[in-house]
Amino acid sequence: MGYQPNPRSSQELNRYIRLLAMLYRRIDDRNRMAVLCYDLARMALLKDNLPLLFVNVALVWRDMLMFNDKKALDGMQMITKVIQSACADFCQNDPKITQTYKLLVELCGWPALKESIPLPRRLKEFSGILLSDLYKQLAAVQPVDSFDDLRINMVKAFELTYYRINDWKIVYEDFILPVLWQHMNDPHLADTCLELMCLLVRTGMSAQPCDQPRRIRSAAAREPEHIGIITIRNKLKEALHITADCSDDDLILQTTAAKGLMVLSNEQIQLALPVVIWYQNIPDRVRQQLPSHLEQDIRTLTDVYKREIEPLVKRKGSK
Repeated sequence: MGYQPNPRSSQELNRYIRLLAMLYRRIDDRNRMAVLCYDLARMALLKDNLPLLFVNVALVWRDMLMFNDKKALDGMQMITKVIQSACADFCQNDPKITQTYKLLVELCGWPALKESIPLPRRLKEFSGILLSDLYKQLAAVQPVDSFDDLRINMVKAFELTYYRINDWKIVYEDFILPVLWQHMNDPHLADTCLELMCLLVRTGMSAQPCDQPRRIRSAAAREPEHIGIITIRNKLKEALHITADCSDDDLILQTTAAKGLMVLSNEQIQLALPVVIWYQNIPDRVRQQLPSHLEQDIRTLTDVYKREIEPLVKRKGSK
């Protein structure tokens, strides 16, 4: 499990972080420690003192946050760069935090504040890596597990960057349109671009009133969605093309598109129906290869549709 504390105070949170860091260091569990670092940056509130949270980690296990700007194609180092830039950007809003950041400079070799790269520039740096010939070559040469680790961490680095920026305009205009959209048909990048699009587009969706049942969440109760959401949904629908000779690459793309539409339906059943239709029409051999959690979600959606929406459609049609 990741970091999910419910602290009563800032001091309690800091003690909790140090305790986990000491436990993971004692058993030399670098994977769980890496998850803790990611979750701290991803789940901490935007107003939280981010540098102080990571000082707790650095005092116990500074190797986990060591900065190496020469490792461009290191997925874990990409996440460390996002954490560093986020901490530095936080200091720009509150000069009192500067002294805390200097501890991370001393402990982990982070760049000084005046030399730090802001988060929007990190996006351009990571985009260059994603689109580089070297990245495509590694996809063909590296062992599958090794490249998957790089790809997964790169996706996480992008997601974390956009979460900390917290600006849909930058997400859509500076990355989704000029980078992801333009490379959806590249066989080397399509699955990564589609996965990133599904993750990042959630930042542009309107919030739903969670205290209302799903069936009565009307259009009137929803805030207008940001520009581009409908267009992206349509692009994901296009990826759900059905072929009798569905290749492994096609299956990956279609599965990612199905997951994306489920997420981007924003709990509106009608928007997710293309996934149900796709599921009903794919060959059995393809259906057997789907992730179990996706299949379960589609079945749940189908049951809800038959129970709540289909009767309404039939009554409307009989009038």
